[in-house]
Amino acid sequence: MGSAPSYPPQFKTSPQGEQYRVPNNENMPFIVQEALSICPRNKEGLGFDQDGLAYDYFTVSQILPAFRQSRDKHALAKHADVVTHAFCDWVANDGRITLPIADEVKKRMNPTSYACVAYVSLYASSATLRDEWTKLFDHLVADL
Repeated sequence: MGSAPSYPPQFKTSPQGEQYRVPNNENMPFIVQEALSICPRNKEGLGFDQDGLAYDYFTVSQILPAFRQSRDKHALAKHADVVTHAFCDWVANDGRITLPIADEVKKRMNPTSYACVAYVSLYASSATLRDEWTKLFDHLVADL
């Protein structure tokens, strides 16, 4: 049985002067493989599958209806994918969602996408980025 691939850490510097880890390859499936090598489990200790999810499809399909009832951002965030867990600051700094959010972007979002935005808004290392992503999150869920 072979060992898991090793990925040399790569870093960028944010506009705030903070270094954050970035993936060596942003393409699938390489980014998921690297993220799994960095972060094999979510914050609850559940292992991620080969697709980078810690929960099965049925569970994930229920997270937005549950959020509509509870409005619990932490409960939603636990469903974020492995890439968001492993590279939270990269997602926060290099994320491609900005205000105002176009309707086309909202239509393409799935439950995991909402969970990833919630995760970044809670766990990005920079308070400025957490605030920016909280505004994005609040805008996204306003219509839920």
